[in-house]
Amino acid sequence: YDDIWILRFVLSHKKKTEDAINAALKTMMFRHERKLNELGDIRHKMPNHINKCESENYFPCHRVFMKYCEGNDATMHTLSNKDRGIISYILLAKVAIKEIAEELSDEELQDIYLYLNECQFQVLDATTRRTGRLTKALRVVDMTDMALRKFDLSYAKKDLAASKATEDYYPQLLGSMLIVNGPSWLDRVWIILRPLFPRRVTAKINFVSPKKRPQDVKPFLSYTTKDDLPTRYGGNNEEWPLACAGALFEKHSDMNVD
Repeated sequence: YDDIWILRFVLSHKKKTEDAINAALKTMMFRHERKLNELGDIRHKMPNHINKCESENYFPCHRVFMKYCEGNDATMHTLSNKDRGIISYILLAKVAIKEIAEELSDEELQDIYLYLNECQFQVLDATTRRTGRLTKALRVVDMTDMALRKFDLSYAKKDLAASKATEDYYPQLLGSMLIVNGPSWLDRVWIILRPLFPRRVTAKINFVSPKKRPQDVKPFLSYTTKDDLPTRYGGNNEEWPLACAGALFEKHSDMNVD
């Protein structure tokens, strides 16, 4: 718990020192209660559906989540460059969200987010310390082929609640969220969902369609290069699924989680 760690709280609370201190103290208590500092270096436990063969290294909650994912590219957490932020790709049409809503408890969903956030925080914190630049994550929610019949509003609300339950303990973790190729029905659903999101989150959400609007590739380029960005998002990389998913999430000796 040093200056670099608390910087994320200061920035998240718009330099209101007392609020930042209270949030940091609350987080320290939460980490103690959940024994997060005792986990050590868990960057190698970053879950990726492409690496099912390594699932024995993942947390049990992530192995459960993978059972609801189709193919080997439903969810990928990638790091194309060790000095840039994480890019998470979620192909929503390949995730059985209705079954998740029906079968997983609120606590199980919270654990999925908690341990994913902890993995990502450790990666981004190490990068921040090495480069001297505050490093954040990009979340890409790809809605290609996502039909309305596959969508479940109860899942969206449940997923949002689980995310909000842990996000306060990881300030400045998410840099941006891109909703890609949103279907025509999304506008109606967004009217319902938007009020449920904190303003600090909605400010980070952008709806893009790089294949239709080439200028929409720009938000991706704060986290990767055009050569590393997949062609489906307006880049030059024809590889898919991405080989870099999980490739750089390994055990290292540069951790400081005390």
